[in-house]
Amino acid sequence: MLKLLLCGVLIACTTLIAKGFSDALAARIRELKAILHMLDEIVIFLQYSAYTLEETLTRLSQTKELGTLEFLQRPVSPYTAREEIQSHIAEWDCALSADEQEQLSRFFGEFGTSDTAGQLSLTQMYRTGFARSLEQLTEKSRSSFRLYRSLGVLSGVFLSILLI
Repeated sequence: MLKLLLCGVLIACTTLIAKGFSDALAARIRELKAILHMLDEIVIFLQYSAYTLEETLTRLSQTKELGTLEFLQRPVSPYTAREEIQSHIAEWDCALSADEQEQLSRFFGEFGTSDTAGQLSLTQMYRTGFARSLEQLTEKSRSSFRLYRSLGVLSGVFLSILLI
């Protein structure tokens, strides 16, 4: 009886671990979608308004759809906005890969250093890179979600058989 209970607990634990992997993948997809939305908003700001970096960050922080991007919710001062936003991105506990986080930091490091046309092309360039990452991740997630869950259950069953 105790062995059966232990087997059930083992299967549940390995299933939850696998669910954690699939949830992390889903969180990364959500964050990439939010970043793409943020870059779209920046393009609109550039096309129709001439905001400073601090004003752009303030407007982005007021956009409800970008609430998952915690680094935008922290205040920045007008004179050190670039350094502060890069620091906020570095401290942000997110599901993005280190490379994606570094790209985001580089974007804000370069943003606002050229004329409007240069900023538009810069934003489009980074948007293309993030869109490519999202596309690759979406393709990977289709098979990975099912794989993680199946492997979680099967590994629990396998360990249970070994213990019996």
